[in-house]
Amino acid sequence: MLKREEVIKVQEIANNAWPAKEVFFLNGWIIRFSDGATSRANSVLPLDYRGNDLESDILKVEETYRSHDLNPIFMLHDYYCPSDLHSKLLSIGYQPTEYTVDIMGLDIENFLKKVNQTEFKIESSLERTKEWSEALFRLDTKRTENVRRGIFHIMDRIVVPQKRYFSIKVGKQIIGILLGILDRGYLGIMYLIVDPEFRRRGAATMLLANTIEWTKQRNGRYMYLQVVRENQGAVQLYKQLNFKNWFSYYYMMK
Repeated sequence: MLKREEVIKVQEIANNAWPAKEVFFLNGWIIRFSDGATSRANSVLPLDYRGNDLESDILKVEETYRSHDLNPIFMLHDYYCPSDLHSKLLSIGYQPTEYTVDIMGLDIENFLKKVNQTEFKIESSLERTKEWSEALFRLDTKRTENVRRGIFHIMDRIVVPQKRYFSIKVGKQIIGILLGILDRGYLGIMYLIVDPEFRRRGAATMLLANTIEWTKQRNGRYMYLQVVRENQGAVQLYKQLNFKNWFSYYYMMK
């Protein structure tokens, strides 16, 4: 696990890589709003805390979310602040979600897999193309149409130095997509999904390998991504590729 200073740095980079529509600051907390599209872009990020009345500040957070017609969500990473935030939230009716998210990363020189795959073809572009967008709508079946459109708005707001949209094809059909965001030497995999029919055939690994090559050409050194801990298939794949658990977080909500 990374030290506190490193976790805060990666959290800041990841926050820029998945920008909220609106941001409100409260005594060191970063409060994010994006019309409900993804919890990450619609939650409180407690990297620091300089207040002196925790319960009052939580009430202010709740009022602010209600003004946006949203339920308040707190993202608690390994070094959330203040240290009694979890217990305070429990005492006023919040509960942790049923899943934990691990941020896994590696030095890209330690990526273990060499890809010799001829079945698939990789393409990439600086901008989100119509074909890439249609693939996201087709492949990401777990989210509603409104949330998927909200994700497009988030992607369009990304202004960090470099981003790249990757797709992997069989013939003319896209069977997997990836969005990589490079900032300060860290390449964030902000979106990675493969058609279930083509999983466990090297498509995700090939996408990651090509993204790493793109990162190396731009003097990037690290790669990070997030995965739900309960998704053991994905966790084991990343471990095989030499990803390590950098830090974790979970959400709390009423």
